[in-house]
Amino acid sequence: MHVLEGVAGGDAFGAGLMHGLVNNYADQKCIDFAIAASVSKLTIVGDLNISSQEDIDEVMNSDTAVRLAR
Repeated sequence: MHVLEGVAGGDAFGAGLMHGLVNNYADQKCIDFAIAASVSKLTIVGDLNISSQEDIDEVMNSDTAVRLAR
């Protein structure tokens, strides 16, 4: 994944966490969904996460490991 925007990643995490809680996801799935929502947001320019649930599920279920280079 290519990071395009660092803004609102935390907000997307919080929204993903709330989504998981409201939908009664198991604890680990709830955290995984929140992380995937945050990662998905980082690939979108601007403040709004326009990813669909299907997009976030795809990131969450991906077998691809991503390495952060600093």
